[in-house]
Amino acid sequence: MSAKPFGRVRRLADGAVFRALLTKGRRQAEGAVTARVLFGDGVGRLGLSIAKRHLRKATARNAMKRIIREAYRARGTALERMDVLFMLTEGSRGREDVRRVPQKLKSADGRSQIRSAVDAVLDRLQSGTHRAPDRGNSPQ
Repeated sequence: MSAKPFGRVRRLADGAVFRALLTKGRRQAEGAVTARVLFGDGVGRLGLSIAKRHLRKATARNAMKRIIREAYRARGTALERMDVLFMLTEGSRGREDVRRVPQKLKSADGRSQIRSAVDAVLDRLQSGTHRAPDRGNSPQ
């Protein structure tokens, strides 16, 4: 494992894993912030997918990524064995949640609201709301 808190070992970089998270991963959302999670055997890894269609400016996309990484790092090893992919998606209120994100990133209060949403998702993952599926053999 890397000595860095968010070294290469802790990053999702494989396209196949991203596809698996999108198709098989369990979804957890809070407003516009959505996470997909798969339970694995190794070190917990983080993937970020912040689309340009939601945040047009690179500075806004990078700010969003920094907030998510900071929240993930704060958990330490609590999210071991979980591959987590964060993205922005349209919430239950449609595009309204996503449209507010760029404006929220401009103020300290707005950034703390986004951080709270990310923390809420991570809390649910950490508390076991999403448990690892049984790996037992099922009859076919």
